[in-house]
Amino acid sequence: GKQSRTDTMHVKVFDLSRREAKPHCTAKNLAELIPGLGALSSVKCNANGSQVSVLVTRADGSPDCRVYFYDVEMDILTYFDFSTGRPPTGSFQAEEPERAHSDSSELCGRCPVTQFWDESEPRLFVCETEAMDPAMLSPARVEQDEVLVVSFFTTQEHGLLLQDSYPRPAGVQGLLALDVPFYYFTCKPGESEGAPAPSSAPQMVSRRAMRDFVGLEDCDKPTRDAMLNFSFYLTIGDMDEAFKSIKLIKSEAVWENMARMCVKTRRLDVARVCLGNMGHARGARALREAEAEPELDARVAVLATQLGMLEDAERLYRSCRRFDLLNKFYQASGQWQHAVETAETHDRVHLRATYYSYAKHLEAIREHGLALEHYEKSDTYRFEVPRMLLEDPRALEDYVKKMNDKSLYKWWAQYMESQSDMATALQYYGYAQDYLSLVRVHCYLGNVQKAAEIANETGNRAASYHLARQYESQEEIKQSVHFYTRAQAYNNAIRLCKENGLDDQLMNLALLSNPEDMMEAACYYEEKGAHMDRAVMLYHKVPASHRHAHAHAHRHRD
Repeated sequence: GKQSRTDTMHVKVFDLSRREAKPHCTAKNLAELIPGLGALSSVKCNANGSQVSVLVTRADGSPDCRVYFYDVEMDILTYFDFSTGRPPTGSFQAEEPERAHSDSSELCGRCPVTQFWDESEPRLFVCETEAMDPAMLSPARVEQDEVLVVSFFTTQEHGLLLQDSYPRPAGVQGLLALDVPFYYFTCKPGESEGAPAPSSAPQMVSRRAMRDFVGLEDCDKPTRDAMLNFSFYLTIGDMDEAFKSIKLIKSEAVWENMARMCVKTRRLDVARVCLGNMGHARGARALREAEAEPELDARVAVLATQLGMLEDAERLYRSCRRFDLLNKFYQASGQWQHAVETAETHDRVHLRATYYSYAKHLEAIREHGLALEHYEKSDTYRFEVPRMLLEDPRALEDYVKKMNDKSLYKWWAQYMESQSDMATALQYYGYAQDYLSLVRVHCYLGNVQKAAEIANETGNRAASYHLARQYESQEEIKQSVHFYTRAQAYNNAIRLCKENGLDDQLMNLALLSNPEDMMEAACYYEEKGAHMDRAVMLYHKVPASHRHAHAHAHRHRD
């Protein structure tokens, strides 16, 4: 093994694999390389001694936001700056600017506090970071945990590559070590992974599986190496090497884990291959349909949802501000309060639809009181509430009375009419001011006189027309003509006048009607040979174009 040694800002690496310590490199004075260096707070060496990582404090005693990496073989010092969330070159994976921006925004404004290298994998480095000032965090990161565990791949060829980042798990005190496939943490006093027997000693160390190894904690070394290589090549974008590293893997669980990696790396092309090998037809279809979404994070969120990574899906929808999709996600996962809150604050275009969907859910679980409230908010109560309460007529009638809504009055009146309760039906038709239905029911009950009073008082054209037809069926022609006239159905009134010789009324009706009816009335007077003055007057009232058209039609008919 290799160990680093420091004294007065110098770093020197020794090989301890033999009986005596053997220098692995010459001493390096970090004070010459790091401006404003105050003290070295932590120095760690990777598994093969090729890299040394250093945490420092400044000359003024404040912690430095950078992690420094000294390459022993190349004699080069580089760093990652957590204040900006970027290495000195400016970005991760330059070919993926959208992902680089997301990574940087997640890591910026932090400061490293502890660091470790993997016990056997020289490329893998992990550190714990804290927010520099939690009060200064942006609104998008208000809910972010204060301590973030961040892991990197670091190589000479590709530099620093973000492997994973996640909030430190609850119930643990601090990072202790990294040994693939586990992170090891010290437990908080009184807390442990399991429930030990009373006689057993308290458990001081807790382990958590790395993201890429969830479900594969007991895998053999070839599988572990293949997964790690796949993650590395996927991070640098070398897909040929990535798939070559796992070509012999047949386990469905391994393919699922690789699909989960694709959520973090946002490699949907790789995810399609993984879903295919998993036989996950539904996920493959959802991913294909999501291609229509313009935002990469929105498409990745669909993949996360299909893999059951609901927290990641929620975070991705928020990061790309697709609150409409976040709303649908909350509804599909049964998080109705979050769905309603999202619609009320960010997705108001779908607010009524959200209220309606929530009301349907509440109705399904028999929460009728809350369902009724949300049907009202969605403005669908006029139909949905009567349907929901139909089995409880008393509650429905009380609701109709309380709402004082004409549409509900009419619905209840129609329901009462269907139940042959005509008195109640008439009462609620009156509340609804549905004069046609009032006249219709009164006619059905034989109260034609009452129907006539309603039609005359209200002047409702539909009611007058219905009553006119009723009188016509009873051969009360004058009353029928009167109500046809009130309904402005002049052609029907003219027809009755012609059929029953009511020539005096015919003239007035023709003058009120359209040119075609005037022509018909004029022809009637002319053919009858009486009241020729009326025929002449009506011919003069008709525009010339209508007279010519009428004459042309008659010639063709003859």
